[in-house]
Amino acid sequence: MTQIFLIALAHAVVTIVVALVWLVRAYLKLKGDYRVLFDNVRGNAQDIAGLYASLVASENRLASAEEQLQALSSRASVVQSVDEQSPDPYSSIIHRVRNGATVDDLMRECNLCRDEAVLLIRLHGSDRRS
Repeated sequence: MTQIFLIALAHAVVTIVVALVWLVRAYLKLKGDYRVLFDNVRGNAQDIAGLYASLVASENRLASAEEQLQALSSRASVVQSVDEQSPDPYSSIIHRVRNGATVDDLMRECNLCRDEAVLLIRLHGSDRRS
C-alpha cells in the first residue's frame, strides 16, 4: 500500500513539476509579449508627441502667414487708395516735361533713369531734344 501511495505521490509530483515548468514558460512568454507591447506603446506615444509638435509648429507658421497676409492686404489697400487718388503716377513728371524740363532735370528731381526720362520727353515734350 505504501508503494501505491509512493507511486501516486511521485506521479503527482511529476505532474506538478511539469505543470510548474509549463506555467513558468507561459509566464516568461507573457513577460516577453508584455515588453514588446510596452515598447510599441512607448514608440506610439513618442510618435504622437512628434506629430503634436509638428502640428503646433504648423499652426504657428500658419498664424504667421495669416499675419503677413493681413499686413500685405492692408498695404495693398493703402496703395490702392493712393492709386485711386492719383490715377497717373507720372502726371507730375509729364507736367514738368510739358513745362520744358530736361533729361537731367527729370533724372535728378524725379529719380528716373536716363532711358525713362528720354522716353517721357519724346512722348510728352516739345520738338526740341535735350
